[in-house]
Amino acid sequence: MNQSNIKNSFIWSTVNVGGSQILGFIFGIILARILAPEDFGAIAIITFIILISHAIVDFGISQSFIRDQNISKSDYSSLFYFSLFIGLTCTCLIYSFSTIIDIYYNNYNLVTLIKVMSISPTIFSLMIVNNTIIIKKLDFKLKSNVTLTAIFISGFISIIMAINGYGIWSLVMLQLLNPFLTMIFLWFRVQWRPEIQFSFKFLIKHINFGSKNVISMILNIFYTKSFIVLLGKYFTLSDAGFYTRADNIKNIPNSMIVKIITRVSFPVLSKYQDDAKSLKEKNLLIIKSTAILSIPVMIGLASISEHLIVFLIGEKWIPSSEILIYLCFAGILVPFDSLNMNTLKVYGKMNTFLLLELIKFLLIMPVLFIGFNYGLKPMLFSIILHSIISFTLSSIISGKITNYKILNYLSDLFQPIAFSILMFVIVTSIQNYFMFSYFFELILSILLGSVTIIFLYEIFKNKYYLNLKKSILLKYFD
Repeated sequence: MNQSNIKNSFIWSTVNVGGSQILGFIFGIILARILAPEDFGAIAIITFIILISHAIVDFGISQSFIRDQNISKSDYSSLFYFSLFIGLTCTCLIYSFSTIIDIYYNNYNLVTLIKVMSISPTIFSLMIVNNTIIIKKLDFKLKSNVTLTAIFISGFISIIMAINGYGIWSLVMLQLLNPFLTMIFLWFRVQWRPEIQFSFKFLIKHINFGSKNVISMILNIFYTKSFIVLLGKYFTLSDAGFYTRADNIKNIPNSMIVKIITRVSFPVLSKYQDDAKSLKEKNLLIIKSTAILSIPVMIGLASISEHLIVFLIGEKWIPSSEILIYLCFAGILVPFDSLNMNTLKVYGKMNTFLLLELIKFLLIMPVLFIGFNYGLKPMLFSIILHSIISFTLSSIISGKITNYKILNYLSDLFQPIAFSILMFVIVTSIQNYFMFSYFFELILSILLGSVTIIFLYEIFKNKYYLNLKKSILLKYFD
């Protein structure tokens, strides 16, 4: 694969993920101004269940297909029928247990909502093969066109419903119409149709990889989203809504970065899995390039949390601003933890991958215990600690494979982290002297933070920042 293809893949993956996040963010802002926090809390609880079902439907086999360089067109039929069977099974189970789930959540009247949203895993199963084919070909241009169109249509309809008083059902529409339209568009745009054949023997060789991957995905969902379960069960739906909104805002940059580097780096690095030197070089380039952008963005977001939330969605969401600060600091190391885990998958170290995910899951138990017994703020502190421990473990393990020691890792991340913390201190300190509206204070804080980071990168001549600046100048001013 040449550098041009890799570059185009990153660009279109950025358009796809970034556009999805931005559109979702805009629609979320509008809906948050119309709907109540408890509406978002209720949907977040149901979405937690749906995400688990999606992981089961995929079963990790699509990742195995992407990694395997010898997949034929007919092989996809087996994956299609297998995924469809699992999807229908998940739909039936979620529908059947809807009453029990509602009772567990203190009878919040979730039954009908859960029954309607139970169709989601079946919809998801119908697009897995088409989506896998696109990613394997690195055709992120097509993927971005499909995804952004589906999000725009579903978001627009959801807002119309919210304005006309449909309440929480506008969020249900957003959650279902988006994947349904994506599935329809993929079937029209991807030139593949299932054949009347099924080879379980063929799937077996991918199930070993996939079964471990699906367990890891479920564990990942639990230790990243289980806080919603805790808040919805032991606190209130409003608390769950405040946390969800803060988490969603944090995920605008954080999740976008993680999705871009994992979606592109996995198929790209997989092609170098037999060339240790090239793989290490590519991985190091991704790490350092990610660090100079992602770390300042996350810490910068923490510095403007209250101003941003009040300006975007109103003062009724102020409780989300303090939560956002903690989540941003917890999210600093998440992209790099994901890269470390990605390296293990590239090398096919699924036993190690699964063991790490299991350890992370077990470590989240004390966090939930603290939240249940001592309250939200101690739990948020524990989330930051959990993030640090997870990154440390994955860095040590992946470093043994790539010969990239954790001390080297920390050394490469030190400058962006130190500069960003200094920026945070400067911005939050000067905010106390601002006497403007939330909007103008927000703009001034963003400008001050940006100038501070750029100034520090320039003074200390950060190599990857200078390379990025050079690329931008050559592109637009050459």
